[in-house]
Order: sequence, then structure tokens, then C-alpha cells
Amino acid sequence: TEVKKWMPKLDFIIDCVGSCDVISMALQLIKPNGVIGVYGVGMKDEKILWSGGPYLWKLHSVQMPIPSEIAKVHDDVVRHIREGSIDLKDYVTHVLPLEDFKEGFRLIRERKALKVVLSIYR
Repeated sequence: TEVKKWMPKLDFIIDCVGSCDVISMALQLIKPNGVIGVYGVGMKDEKILWSGGPYLWKLHSVQMPIPSEIAKVHDDVVRHIREGSIDLKDYVTHVLPLEDFKEGFRLIRERKALKVVLSIYR
């Protein structure tokens, strides 16, 4: 509900857990011609609630078929971050406390932020 209030419709939504419930919620938030990217692995025999979405949108699956390969890639990425060969500052433009989520939405809406991370740590 808060997402709808601050950013009524989105161009791109990523489901990182592979959940039909998340995809169903994303359909409520996606703009016409928007993309819902499913990165997570899950997608069991659950049901997606197709109503409520725009007439035209795209579902893009970005999953690798072998869970052990996914784990290996994540371990490599974490290792590169720890070693400093990947600098998250190149990808994250703002880190805000969780309670400042409205500010994060404002920055994105006004195109003043590329990637906002909401953190529970100070």
C-alpha cells in the first residue's frame, strides 16, 4: 500500500524470491509495457492473480536452471565484493534507514537516485 501511495506505477519490478504472491502484487504496481523480472527460484504450483494488472506487460525470467550454479555465482560475487574488485558504490547511489523509505521513493521518482538500499543498520 505504501509503494502504491508514493510510486503508483513502476516501469520495472524484480521478484527476488520466485513467489507467485510477489508477482501477483507486482501486477498491481506495474505500468503498461512494464517488465516484471523473476530472479528468484521457487515458482511452484502456486497461482498468480492475473487480474488487476495492465493490459500489456512483460514477464522476464532471469533464472539459471541449476541451483548449485546460482550458489556458485553468488559466492563469487560476495568474494569479489569482499576483495574490493566490485565496489557496490558503483551500483548503489543511496543508502537510507528503513524508516526513510518515502525519501527513497521520492529520489527514484524524481530520477535523482539509481539504486536505493533501505537498511535496518545505522
